[in-house]
Amino acid sequence: MQMLKRGLLRSETEYYLLKGVADGGGIEPGATEGQQIEAMLAAFEAKIMKN
Repeated sequence: MQMLKRGLLRSETEYYLLKGVADGGGIEPGATEGQQIEAMLAAFEAKIMKN
C-alpha cells in the first residue's frame, strides 16, 4: 500500500481505509504492518484533534 510506504495518512478516506483493515482482523496481532498502521492512525487522530 502506498500509504504504508509514505508513512502518513493524507485524508479521512485513507484513515477509514486503514481503520477498516486494523479493525477487520486482516493483520496478525503484533505484526510490523499492524504496529505501523496503529501508529499512523494515532498520528492522524492527534492531528485532527488539534484542528
